[in-house]
Amino acid sequence: MENLKCSVKDCKRKKESFKNLNTKELEKIMENCQTCGNWILKDTKEANETYNFLCGIWSEKKNLKN
Repeated sequence: MENLKCSVKDCKRKKESFKNLNTKELEKIMENCQTCGNWILKDTKEANETYNFLCGIWSEKKNLKN
């Protein structure tokens, strides 16, 4: 868990801010999350949930834009 760029607490806290970001901002965060801890996401429940939530928000906003 020490390989995560954000602490699990920070990861969970950031989740709420995703709703207010535009698709470009979300894409940048997704890039950072994808490399967080070199794919440790699959082993860290909170990070995995946050990443999936992020992808869902991005997808919703992207579809609304089109």
